[in-house]
Amino acid sequence: MQNMILGIDLGTTHSLVSYFDDGQPCLVSNASGQVLTPSVVSVDDDGTILVGTSAKHRLITHPDVTVSEFKRFMGTNKTFTLGDHTFDATDLSSFVLKSLKSDAEEHLNQEINEVCISVPAYFNNKQREATKQAATLAGFTSIRLLNEPTAAALAFGVDGRQSEEAHYIVLDLGGGTFDVSLLEVFNGIFEIHASAGDNYLGGKDFTEAIVQHITERHRLDIATLSRQDKNKLYKAAESVKYQLSEKLSTGISINLSEAAFEYQLDLSTFEEICEKLLHRIKQPVIRVLSDADLATSSITGVILVGGATRMQLFRTLTSRLFKSIPRSDYHPDEAIAKGCAIQAALLGKENAVSEIIMTDVCPYTLGVAIVGRGAMGEEFLPLIERNSTIPVSESRPLVPAHPDQTGVTIQVYQGESFDPQHNLFLGRLDIDLPDDPEKRRILLTYTYDLDGTLEVEVSIPGTDKRERAYIKDGEAHTERTTGKRFEQLKHLKILPCDQQRNREMIARLERLFEEYTGQNREYIGFLLRHFKEVLATHNKRKVEEAFKYVEEELHYFKTRELEI
Repeated sequence: MQNMILGIDLGTTHSLVSYFDDGQPCLVSNASGQVLTPSVVSVDDDGTILVGTSAKHRLITHPDVTVSEFKRFMGTNKTFTLGDHTFDATDLSSFVLKSLKSDAEEHLNQEINEVCISVPAYFNNKQREATKQAATLAGFTSIRLLNEPTAAALAFGVDGRQSEEAHYIVLDLGGGTFDVSLLEVFNGIFEIHASAGDNYLGGKDFTEAIVQHITERHRLDIATLSRQDKNKLYKAAESVKYQLSEKLSTGISINLSEAAFEYQLDLSTFEEICEKLLHRIKQPVIRVLSDADLATSSITGVILVGGATRMQLFRTLTSRLFKSIPRSDYHPDEAIAKGCAIQAALLGKENAVSEIIMTDVCPYTLGVAIVGRGAMGEEFLPLIERNSTIPVSESRPLVPAHPDQTGVTIQVYQGESFDPQHNLFLGRLDIDLPDDPEKRRILLTYTYDLDGTLEVEVSIPGTDKRERAYIKDGEAHTERTTGKRFEQLKHLKILPCDQQRNREMIARLERLFEEYTGQNREYIGFLLRHFKEVLATHNKRKVEEAFKYVEEELHYFKTRELEI
């Protein structure tokens, strides 16, 4: 396989890596044999970075050095302290990407430096640039971003299920984000007409709603609960949410250190406690239909993507909105990764996808702050309207606010508000004006490409003067600072693939030891001690035998006790 380009679904809860081969998108399994890699990072006692299942187990046993759901903070200044290290969401995402890259390279037996990564359609430019930086830190040299609903549409279409001249709406509800895209399909052409979403709405929020309901019903103060009891509570809430995806009602026993009780929840009550969340789901849907100037009756089909779309609550809502049953004959967790593989094949000019044409849109309005007309203060002047088909370039002539000005500052914003301060500031460009007052005018041009990179160009008509800049998050994502951070992180070692399985077993046993008491805890302790002792011998044959022995014992334990 030459010039292989990977596809990666970098998710809030789980991530997947894929590639295109023999006319089909293929998923890569990790060291655990699973295609879903938990988007969790932990720092081991020796400073080794753990990613995936082994890190997920440590959320319970080592919460001070383990973190998840950091995707929600991409493009922000929030930092996470794990032991002696401080990381931001970009750093943590780079560890996940590096682990996925390693899995794929081992599976394909070749080094791979090109990647197509999915991002929520409603990610702003700062979040997109943070994703690119994470990929660079992970060792990728050629990076392409793809909107998640667009990826899902590609996966859906290549399966041959699209109708001619049909309109589909893609609803992507993952662990932490919600995206909506409307596309038209015609003879292998996929044209996105509109996108909207909520970057802070996902399956996690529905779990939080159940936790709040439990604490209110049983008068628990979550702030006073131990770490172990909080973990039990959230685990119980997750279990209830999953069961209500298949049942109309469910009940579980919750045993905390200071309390033991039964908790019952039916679908109707679940809908009541999630009323605000369901309202937030409706808003992007309404906006997309309005922007595309389509009624719900014009929608041919609804495509559900993301693990949280399994909730009956969500499916019932979509059925009410569109008066049709959503498509569910494919795996919602895998569609985006497969779509990324197909986009990678398009980039690589694979013959199997040569007849596919995909267009996308700019999810936000891009504009400039100008002096207010007829009022004090500044106002937002749009240059590229939201849902413009990309790539796109738009120009506007501007003049200085005062005749004697010798320079102007272009303040670039992204958003929909009339007040620039309510939009996202992307960057600035300072321009000197000519001495001749007659030539003190400018032509401002914005160019937005398929990767979500905004180029701002300012030219002075009648002169050769021209200034150009690629707007990113100020200095935060320049090549200089990215290279510096790469040097800072490169000494950190990510656990090799061949050691992942053994480390995951230790993390799993440590979690079980903390969760159980009495004879069950003693039994888990014996298995943990035995496995560690064998690992210390570095004898591959003995380690393999010990792994199989512990795995069999845990399987037997599972048949007698709670699910582990």
